[in-house]
Amino acid sequence: MTKVLRTTLAIVLLSGGWLWAGSGALAQNETPRRSLKERQAIAAADARFKQELDSVNQGTGLKLSARIDWSGFTSTDFDSNNSLHGWCQTPLDVVRALATASDGGIAKTAVQEQVQEVVCRRGAQRTMSIENGVATFTITFDSSNDYDFVMKVFKDKL
Repeated sequence: MTKVLRTTLAIVLLSGGWLWAGSGALAQNETPRRSLKERQAIAAADARFKQELDSVNQGTGLKLSARIDWSGFTSTDFDSNNSLHGWCQTPLDVVRALATASDGGIAKTAVQEQVQEVVCRRGAQRTMSIENGVATFTITFDSSNDYDFVMKVFKDKL
């Protein structure tokens, strides 16, 4: 259950996050209310990201799930020319490369055993982790060589 900082009027659920319908504090771990433009950009990016995931799963025989965690994205991120799904596609590209590597299936087996979900999120620093079946890629829009960075983490952690 979400812990509420203080109670005033009512709570409504919008786009996966909590928003107070009155004055007062917001619930902890909430996502901000998004503008129509942002919600449309999220829907488009999610659809493209899902297409890429489907392509990876069909092309490799894997059964991964993947999602973009939008809570760290700011309104400024939607105003730029950033390809939101494109930035998050990098770990899927790495999974595809590993699962189709000509190493007798060693890399594909490692991915199957240790990765069930790929999560992409926005943060202040680029990171990549693989823990408890979840490969989490934290993007920044000023990093470079993301593919090599993610591939190195996969090879070191799997």
